[in-house]
Amino acid sequence: MIEKKETLTSSTDRKQRLSTNVFSSVAVNTSKVFLQLFVTPLIIFHLGSEQYGLVAFSFTVQSFFFLLDHAVSPVVIREFGLLSGSKDTAEDHWKLFLTFEKLSVATGIVCGTSIIISAPWIAEAWLKSDKLSVDFLTNAVRLIGLLMIFQWPSLFYGSCFIGMQKQFSLATLSVTLSYTQAVFVLLYLGFFGSNVLFILGLQCFFSFLLLFFIRKRILKCLPPVSKRPTYDFSYFLKVRNFAQGTFLIGITIAILTQIDKIFISKFAKLDEFSAYSVSFAFISQISMIIAGPLMATLQPFFAGLIKKDDALMLANEYHKLSQVNAIVIFTFIGPLIFFSDIILTLWLGMSSPVLPLALQLVPWIAVGSTINAINSMPYTLQIAAGWTNLKLRMNIIQVFLFVALFFLFYPVYGLMIGPCLWIGLNSLNTFIEAPIVHRYYLKGEYSAWLFKDVLYPALISAVIFSAGRYFLIFKQNLWADLASACFISLSVFLSLTLALPQGKILILRGIERLYRRLLSKNF
Repeated sequence: MIEKKETLTSSTDRKQRLSTNVFSSVAVNTSKVFLQLFVTPLIIFHLGSEQYGLVAFSFTVQSFFFLLDHAVSPVVIREFGLLSGSKDTAEDHWKLFLTFEKLSVATGIVCGTSIIISAPWIAEAWLKSDKLSVDFLTNAVRLIGLLMIFQWPSLFYGSCFIGMQKQFSLATLSVTLSYTQAVFVLLYLGFFGSNVLFILGLQCFFSFLLLFFIRKRILKCLPPVSKRPTYDFSYFLKVRNFAQGTFLIGITIAILTQIDKIFISKFAKLDEFSAYSVSFAFISQISMIIAGPLMATLQPFFAGLIKKDDALMLANEYHKLSQVNAIVIFTFIGPLIFFSDIILTLWLGMSSPVLPLALQLVPWIAVGSTINAINSMPYTLQIAAGWTNLKLRMNIIQVFLFVALFFLFYPVYGLMIGPCLWIGLNSLNTFIEAPIVHRYYLKGEYSAWLFKDVLYPALISAVIFSAGRYFLIFKQNLWADLASACFISLSVFLSLTLALPQGKILILRGIERLYRRLLSKNF
């Protein structure tokens, strides 16, 4: 009886901790995304499309290199998640932290220095600009390399918080520094000038501050030990197979998600690349709010369930969370497919130089990102299980397909080839990779996941969005159309919540909590 009570208590605590971490991650990412959405049009207005193209190039380079962090962050998240379920692991926590910290810092220095050294070649042979000099471009690329050195270790520290399921400890610090940096950028643009070099330098300064304070905070979160252990590189031997797999997955994901932008930064002018990058960044920022926090938090959660070898519990939790994932994805990413013209015009402004091209690209990018967010559930499951071979093989095949199709069709379709390939490759993951993952870890559950957790809510959403677009959007007043789009999105949310079993459970729980609060106030 006592053992059963302890099991129920630990299960309840685990779910409460999961909810807290998901909420913290969503809150942090949401605040950062809204900050970016607010600041981006202002920066484009003051800098112009060419100088903003350097900011976009900085994001592309960082995103490409950061995906190589798959050799470290997934390993750290998984190992901390496994350690959290064991006793007497304080020393192991410290060894894991110190060992991978040295690897992460060294990698950041190597990547950043390589960019700094190659800056003259990148400025002269790669970037195309009609207004900016080669010396100006060289200095900008050097600052991008310096930024890489400061930002790379922050990925590792963030993964430590996620693995220990203590994202809340990171939230206030990250948000505070992000908003402070934005204030300084806007003050400079508004009163002093419009030079992108200053903005990149400011990013370097605040990245260094974040690096300093985040390390200080994580040292307080690690369990106390009588004598601090030293790093132990033999730890790599224990996780090298998993680390090698995630590293190769990171390389292939970096190619699949960023190589189009790297190629386009070479073939297109900076102003065209600016519009292309803004379109993808806009969708990825929204997706980061929607899918990113949930998936990062679920990885250690799934790892714990797989370790317990409870297939029934894993299947139940997987379907519940897949339905929640679908409700959120279709409610918030769906409007970007059906109402992108309204949203982009209000966001960027009618006179924005990047608006015409963004209007063509964003709806199709949103379709691909929706499929990608849906696929994040089986992807998170296989990474939590430590199985990387399947994803690696799929990514290698997709890399060859992507590069071949890009060079074959870019002369014909131009910038539209990127969104088209984004949709096609994500669809392959849904219908080829996902069935294999389910067969290994959730045998017989793929059909239920695809039809009940994905296609059923997708059909409901598409019907409501299409009908709403036809009957309620009049294209006479943008703000009125935006209000109609919000009403339609709310209708989608309510319909999915009532149609899906897990949605009904969430409503009942919400009503129960509200009832208890009312009772506690009255009595």
